[in-house]
Amino acid sequence: MKIFTTLFKENETRNQLPPILVLTFILGLTCINKFWAPYDDGISLSSSELIYNGYVPYKDFILLYAPLQFYITAFLFKLFGASHIVARLFTVLMYTTICLITYYLTKKASQNPRVAFFAWLICAASLVPRLGASLSTMWEGMGFAFIGMFFMCKFFEFRKYVFLAAGAFASGLAALSRQDMGSYAALASVSALFILTFSEEDTLASKMRCFFRNSIFFSLAFLVPISLFFIYLRSHNAIPDFLYSMQLVSPRTPVGIESSLHLSPICWDLRQIFYGSLNFISMNQFYIPFLAYVTSIFLFVSLYFSGNDKRGLARYAATITLFSIFGIFTYLYILYRPDDHHLLYALAPSAVVFGLIYAGITDKTFKLPFSLKVCFRVLFALLFFLFVLLIIKNFDKYSKNVFVKPYFDKKILRLSSKKGSIYIPKDQYEPVKNVISFIIKNTTKGEKIFIWNKGASGTFLGTDMLVYFFTDTLPGTENFIVMPGYTNTADVQNKIIASLKKNAVKLVVLLGDKNTGNWNEADRGLIDDYVETNFTLAERIGYFYVYLKK
Repeated sequence: MKIFTTLFKENETRNQLPPILVLTFILGLTCINKFWAPYDDGISLSSSELIYNGYVPYKDFILLYAPLQFYITAFLFKLFGASHIVARLFTVLMYTTICLITYYLTKKASQNPRVAFFAWLICAASLVPRLGASLSTMWEGMGFAFIGMFFMCKFFEFRKYVFLAAGAFASGLAALSRQDMGSYAALASVSALFILTFSEEDTLASKMRCFFRNSIFFSLAFLVPISLFFIYLRSHNAIPDFLYSMQLVSPRTPVGIESSLHLSPICWDLRQIFYGSLNFISMNQFYIPFLAYVTSIFLFVSLYFSGNDKRGLARYAATITLFSIFGIFTYLYILYRPDDHHLLYALAPSAVVFGLIYAGITDKTFKLPFSLKVCFRVLFALLFFLFVLLIIKNFDKYSKNVFVKPYFDKKILRLSSKKGSIYIPKDQYEPVKNVISFIIKNTTKGEKIFIWNKGASGTFLGTDMLVYFFTDTLPGTENFIVMPGYTNTADVQNKIIASLKKNAVKLVVLLGDKNTGNWNEADRGLIDDYVETNFTLAERIGYFYVYLKK
């Protein structure tokens, strides 16, 4: 109990960080191998092993996102060996960083450890424990973006350019992990610099000079890591390949967008709280970040026009602008991908905004009309209520996924290998285990094979590319990632076939639907024809169709 009493003492923030760090890290470790993510993990681990073996991204293989995560994972492999757990440990570290920064900033702003603990709890329940420590690039993108915004807040406080440089550099690292996260962090930071400058400087000329100076400094520091990466690409003659890759994976119609253009309708029936798995919050969870950001914007505008001293408001205004703008950009993403996985993008910054809203309505130096103060307190109470329900729901999911399913219900089973263990759904366990065994028996370490969707259309992301990693094999083509929108084109499929011939691939695995094992014959493509002409179906293992060269 001592660790919890420490959290609620009214002492210095830095004394509360160690127990928060320990709690968060342990929470992440408990679910490090409990979530099956064959697509995201497969992309990350296959790309990391290619880099580990000397391949150059873009030049030798297509990437969906920027490759910093894969370089970090390859480096960890050199230090500790190629292990699935080692790779996911970095995700846990990113998760811990996001939660720690959330606690620190909300405690500094609100001066209330209980509010800060609640904001931490939002992140602690909603990120890795809810989603799993998968190797999605969003973890590193969000993590480095939060580090960048942390240093920006330090700059707002101390006005030291070393913090501005660190914030910009970390945002550049975010861009090298996920282009969208880095650009969101940079745009939010420049917006915050604008608010800070125009709140503090006296004359318009001085405002413009200060903003221009700070923005240029930020931009140069932001471009440092990106420039170093482009120098690396140029040294390997990979710039044309980079441009080609970006053209291929430019934003296209995501899977299922036709059926998910709209969020579920708002549920007003409070009785639904007690129905099923908290149906009330399941339907309303996607509106929580929106409510948080709208409240923060109206609060900032109200404070600005309520006779408050602009200089006294500057630091708070810059901070709430920083996280609100970043949060709004990330929220736009889930408008067309409304699922729990992508809700992460908006929940983490909304937790910080929650603490900043509390600070704005309780700070005695800020003036607000009584009616507005009541209004914002009601909105804050509503946010608190919704977040409480969301925390309960996510911890309920956490307990089921991490403890009930593997140890009591046996709905997920542990698959062990020399490269780490992972729990997978019971209905997929035997097919995955047997196909891994078959591939190991019929290939050599480092041999190039090919794993793809039967039907080859790429209309569903069902390819278990994680099989590459667990069988010590490498992708037999640079276009090994199944992505709707470009892999079903004749140009790309012809390039894949050319790669299969060039690399003398002897083993191909095609996947049918994981529920039925079948596929849509109308989706048949050039790859299907090539495989059936040049390979023999050696064995069908569940939804896996294993072909060997004739």
